[in-house]
Amino acid sequence: MQFLSDEHLAAATSALNQSAAIKHSAGGVTLSILNVVTGGASGDFSYYIRIADGAVEMARGSLDQPDAEVRSSYDTAAGIARGEIANQAAVMMGKVRIKGSLLRLMKHASLLNQIQALSSTLPVTY
Repeated sequence: MQFLSDEHLAAATSALNQSAAIKHSAGGVTLSILNVVTGGASGDFSYYIRIADGAVEMARGSLDQPDAEVRSSYDTAAGIARGEIANQAAVMMGKVRIKGSLLRLMKHASLLNQIQALSSTLPVTY
């Protein structure tokens, strides 16, 4: 499946919600993140990650009032998705721009790292 396709986001959502570790870590967490990826072969792409009541949803589109907006290039997003670049490292290297509540992202960094790690195991083409 192609990176950032509807199929990819649906597969990620399914895998994340089947993970007992993710469900446990996401319990009691309410967090929404809008991801804007620029410079892809098909142009810019927006998708969101919404975490609520132990469930995680990844889907194409936008959110009215996300807790944070994360912007990166396609290459950076792909590197993060493959597990080649850690979330925090991407921020520290300036490869990712965050608008909104950096504190909320930091508070849930462990969960976000678990989401990244599980997502990186999906059979995706870039």
